[in-house]
Amino acid sequence: MTSFLTHGLRRSRTMIVSAAALCALAAPAMAAQCAPREQVAKTLASNFNEKPVGMGLADSGALVVIFTSPAGTWTAASVSAEGTACVLGVGDGWTDLTPPVGAMAQTESTPTR
Repeated sequence: MTSFLTHGLRRSRTMIVSAAALCALAAPAMAAQCAPREQVAKTLASNFNEKPVGMGLADSGALVVIFTSPAGTWTAASVSAEGTACVLGVGDGWTDLTPPVGAMAQTESTPTR
């Protein structure tokens, strides 16, 4: 009986320690999703060559910023009024649909027949 009880307590303690370790490892990963806007922008620039290409105001009042790289990677981040940026999503295969500078001027100045 004692060995069964001891074995059960050891097993429970091992499970509790394992669960605590997993929580400790997961917490920094989740916390790393938000940081000051400047830090997020620097990290995206240095690690992924991403730069901000557009932004807009969400219904919540947060600023949503899109970062992209020439390689096609992208990150969407929400920036609070206090300046904290949180990553909303990431991916690759970004395609810029904005016409090159001057393309609209050429189109508008070309007479139609």
